[in-house]
Amino acid sequence: MPSTTETSENQEDVTPSQAEINHAAYPKYREELERNHTGRIVLMHDGEVVHIFNDRADAYLFGHEKFGFGNFSMKQIGERPAHLGIMVQVMNPT
Repeated sequence: MPSTTETSENQEDVTPSQAEINHAAYPKYREELERNHTGRIVLMHDGEVVHIFNDRADAYLFGHEKFGFGNFSMKQIGERPAHLGIMVQVMNPT
């Protein structure tokens, strides 16, 4: 029987991704960001706002250089999820 320090081959890595961590943290910053920076790009790491950019490419380059690939996330401030409406029903009929 494995000890508590060993991992089983059947266990999945449940460490949340930067996208998940930052997505969960975004609502606590939403009001201030949307009031002062709507349309700009927020770069987040470990659930914290790192910097606000005017350009998505600049945000990506900065994040990649500072944190490495996959270790940050970006979001356009004020961007709302697309509502797919009828397309969801057509692509996924019940």
